[in-house]
Amino acid sequence: MLRTLGAPARYANPRLSPDGQRVAVDIDDPESSNTDIWVVEANRKVSCRFTFDPGQDETPLWSHDGRRLLWLSDRSRKNGFYLKSLDGGTVEESPTLFVGVDLSFASAPSDWSRDGRFLLYTDLQEGNALHLWVLPMSGDLKPDRLLSGFSADIEGQFSPDGHWVAYSSNESGRWQVYVAPFPGPVNKYQISTEGGQQPRWRGDGKELFFLSRDRKLMAVSLGTGSPFEFGEPTPLFETHAHEALTAEEFFTYDVSADGQRFLVNANVKEKDPRPLDIILNWVPGLK
Repeated sequence: MLRTLGAPARYANPRLSPDGQRVAVDIDDPESSNTDIWVVEANRKVSCRFTFDPGQDETPLWSHDGRRLLWLSDRSRKNGFYLKSLDGGTVEESPTLFVGVDLSFASAPSDWSRDGRFLLYTDLQEGNALHLWVLPMSGDLKPDRLLSGFSADIEGQFSPDGHWVAYSSNESGRWQVYVAPFPGPVNKYQISTEGGQQPRWRGDGKELFFLSRDRKLMAVSLGTGSPFEFGEPTPLFETHAHEALTAEEFFTYDVSADGQRFLVNANVKEKDPRPLDIILNWVPGLK
């Protein structure tokens, strides 16, 4: 571990900005039971609250230029995607982009393509499992399922060139990481072998990371040509990433563009744990 970032809090879904200088993250306030988006300056260790609505604001995504954030909120008593500039002078935008798009069952935005054209998000509107949907950000705003089938598919991540999507699915009976071409037709590839979730791409698309079932950080080398080629998963280190606190906590880590540094959401270690004495048969001692 190199260092910590930010004061201890109930963090979730950390997301590094494109330049790697800031982190957008959910922070849950246990007293008010409200969740807001915060932005942490990586170098100065300064945290600034980004959303102030009493609704639940969660799962932030950076625009490709790092100048705006998109997130899910249940303000106005219904789910919707919201956009806001980071310049401090721009008022929050009403989600006019998404008028006519039913986001009632939307669970979380997963990724925003690097060219800004497509948004990946999870939704419960079909069946009893979460599925990935693709929403064009201009033109015809009709969302479509990324994949067919009844098994759950979540945690979608666009490759840097936008031609692939890495995601997690339980279709085999356990969670595994897959990669599918974008847009289809679907000819998916199973990347993990012993279970895995939370895929993240390296900035050049030549490596894919994910968490194993025992919270190890795994790395898979990828080819850049056609057909799609990939190597065996290799363990890098124990992350000690904490278990998700809520159903909306999809990611517990992120990776720098060069794949050399990882931001991991871990539990705070107690410095001086107090011993606990257990006294049995204590009633006679009162006499």
